[in-house]
Formats: sequence, structure tokens, C-alpha cells
Amino acid sequence: MEQFLQFYFNENNTENTNLLLALYYSVLTFLRFPNDEAAYGIYKQKLQSGISMAHPQTARELCLYGQNQCIRHINKNNAFYLKELFDLYNLMLENNILYEGAYMTQYTFKNYVTVALRLKAFDEAEQFVVNYQNRLHPAQQFNAYHYNLAAVYFEENHYADAMKMLNAIQITDPVYYLDSRCILLKIYYHENDFEALASLYDSVRVYLLRLKQMPKKQSDLYKFLFLHTYKLSRIKLRSRVEPMSSLQPELHKLMQKIDTTDVANKGWLQSIASALVN
Repeated sequence: MEQFLQFYFNENNTENTNLLLALYYSVLTFLRFPNDEAAYGIYKQKLQSGISMAHPQTARELCLYGQNQCIRHINKNNAFYLKELFDLYNLMLENNILYEGAYMTQYTFKNYVTVALRLKAFDEAEQFVVNYQNRLHPAQQFNAYHYNLAAVYFEENHYADAMKMLNAIQITDPVYYLDSRCILLKIYYHENDFEALASLYDSVRVYLLRLKQMPKKQSDLYKFLFLHTYKLSRIKLRSRVEPMSSLQPELHKLMQKIDTTDVANKGWLQSIASALVN
């Protein structure tokens, strides 16, 4: 590192500082000092100027460093970096480097849509699904297309369209099965279809008990989402015949569990629980 820094500062004294060298220096700076937001700003500026001149593999590597930095800040609830991450994805799309080999991975595909939806960029998310589905491996295109469109339609409150997409998914992969059931769970809750929600909860609970290949920590994220949503739906149903004031102690106890549990879709769970309080 000392040799690199000495070389960089020697080069930096000239008028012809290598742009790629400057990019790696900005990456090194925010890796060493994660809270140095100015370093990320310099990185972004130089990346936009120099990405087209770098070898595709090098350009992709430099972008991945930026993605990790954005995710680090997003995990600290710094919402500013959500838009920064979206900008990075779009920069990689424009420069044809959002791929591993010949194809985009289904996880990158899903992550792009997820970030777009969190920013409420619904049109961009839908256009991405439609326009880039063919850049996935042929074996992954069908499920990725239908699942991600279902996610878009759900966020737009087009529940019937979302369910149509979900029903088309070929359930061969545990993650697609569970993620598609998560959307279905939320639709049932919002539409007050408590009987269907209870049936879905039971089927997913049994599925998770039989699922051996998924790590327990990941399995628990889904388990608690379905469990807590089921319990919230019971409270919501009972509030039709019982005064809400009598249900508040049970509700607050459940909200504390949601707040202190590692659970998928925690933000959504917290929002529907808070809605019951109000």
C-alpha cells in the first residue's frame, strides 16, 4: 500500500495523472475511511469520466467496489445511497458491464428491480424487466420475468396483475417459491383475505420444515415474516368484533418482536403493524 500511495502521489504531481490510477485511489480512500463521503463523490465523478476507457472487466470491478460502498451506507439507513446505487446500476447498463460472462445473473436482475421499486421508479423497473429479460440465461428467463413483474405490479397496487404473474411461475427453486409466496402473503393481507392467508401460512410453514438445503438463518427470515404477518392478520380480523383497545397489549408485544427479530420485509411488517395502532 505504501508503494502504491507513493507512486500515486508522485504521479499526481504531473498534469497527466492516469485516470484509472485516480479511480483506484478514490476506491482505496473510501475502503480505508468508509465514512468519507467526499471520497465517494470523487470516485463517482471520475468513474463517469473514465469508465468507457477502462477494460470491461476492470470497469466492472471498479463499479462493484462502488456498489459495496453504497450497500454499506444503505445498511446504516442512509437513504441517499439508494439513489447512488441505482445510478451505478444504470451506468453499468449503459456501458454493457452489468453481466458475468455472456449473461446477467438472476440476482443482479432482481436487485436492479428491488432498488428501482424502493425509489418508486416503477416505469424504469418495468421497462428493465421487459427489455433485459433476454440477457438472462435462457433457463432463468421465464421465472425472473414473471416474478419481477409481479413485484412491480404489487408495488403499484395492481394486485390482480401481480397474482397473474405469480401463478405463472414454475416452482422449481426454493428462493423463487418463497419470494413469490411473500408477495402473495402481502396481497392477501392488504385485501383482507384472511382465510387464504392462513392457508398460505400453513403451507409455507410445512415447506420450511421440510426444506433442508437452505441455511437456518435464511430460512428463519421467511419463517418469521409469515408467522408475524399471520399473527397481525388475526389481530386485524378480531378488531372487527373486539375493541382495538383490548388488543393493544398483544399488538405492542408483537411489534416488539418484529423490531428485535431478523425478518424478511421488516419495513413492510413494521408499517402494517403501525397502521393497526393508528
